[in-house]
Amino acid sequence: MMEPDTKDRFEELQRMMERAEDRMEKLISMNRTVTNHFVQRLESLEALIGNNSQTKESTNEESFAPNPAPRPCRTVSFLDQDEQSYSNYKKYASPTGPSLWRATAYRGTQDNGQVKEFLGVKVTHNRMQKKILLDLMAYIQAMAKKWLEKPSDKSWILIQSIATIASGNKCVQKQVKQYQELVSQLLWVSNTAHPDILYTVGTLTHYMSDPTTGTWNGAIHTLKYLNQTSQYQLQMGGKTRKHREQLVVTYTNTKWASDPTNGWQSTLGAITYVYGCPVSWRSQVQKCVALSAVEAEFIMASEATQKVLFFSYMLRDLGIKDVKPLLQMDSQGYIQDNKMAIEHVGTTNNIANILTKPLRGVETS
Repeated sequence: MMEPDTKDRFEELQRMMERAEDRMEKLISMNRTVTNHFVQRLESLEALIGNNSQTKESTNEESFAPNPAPRPCRTVSFLDQDEQSYSNYKKYASPTGPSLWRATAYRGTQDNGQVKEFLGVKVTHNRMQKKILLDLMAYIQAMAKKWLEKPSDKSWILIQSIATIASGNKCVQKQVKQYQELVSQLLWVSNTAHPDILYTVGTLTHYMSDPTTGTWNGAIHTLKYLNQTSQYQLQMGGKTRKHREQLVVTYTNTKWASDPTNGWQSTLGAITYVYGCPVSWRSQVQKCVALSAVEAEFIMASEATQKVLFFSYMLRDLGIKDVKPLLQMDSQGYIQDNKMAIEHVGTTNNIANILTKPLRGVETS
């Protein structure tokens, strides 16, 4: 007879073996399902290729007929088939097909093709030039139709000064709600595809709870500027992009004691390019009061360094080594070190200027 402890262990071992057998049966069933699915896809691909070959052979036979009927001179290829056949070719013969099948089987997802629009942002793919374009033309046109008296009103200038925005009488309660809705829409536009209005919209957000007629006019004027530049697109990729040879580049700019209405705090701005594509931008008021322009630049550079190091480490995790980010600013007072390349860029060539101060129409464009 078995001892009680030995018997309990034996029964527990039997239960473990039964659970293992159940799991093995489930794995075999899943493997059989995936295999059948893969075989069906391969059979469909073979049938598709066979139809294409038959089409080419029949075309060649017709070309050697004694008296062929007159027809346009063209080369029959697979692309001459119907759209469904070509979509099936991309679906079955794509190099990423097996990966998509595994993801579909495991996660229960479905491939609906390329993204054409996302939350109002139109996505245009250009495979020949290897770039993606983002624009909000339809979204901006809808805003202009809703908020402007004349949807055709346009302007090349954002704002002249902060003092112009802060002036005026307080808005009534109804207009306060409208102002909050309009500025929220402008904030969405600035954070997605139009970084050129980020500084202006950031200034308008300071008056969300207590807007004035001046801030309302400033928001309307910003919308007129967007209506003028609605056809502009944010380009991701392409051979003509700037800084494509440099992996990570960040432009920084600071306007010291820029706004007397917020305790003379400085305004900072930064925009980061990865492989020549703008991927991150910010414009905000510094949380502390800098005692000098050099101190304000130092604070901005410190925060920008964190951002560029983040993208550098991300590229390193993707297998890209020896990433040395580049920080460009228009201040000679910042002390350089050996951990990051820092270059001086002229004020007129500093892209981050649009994130810290209002510019004239020519400078903005």
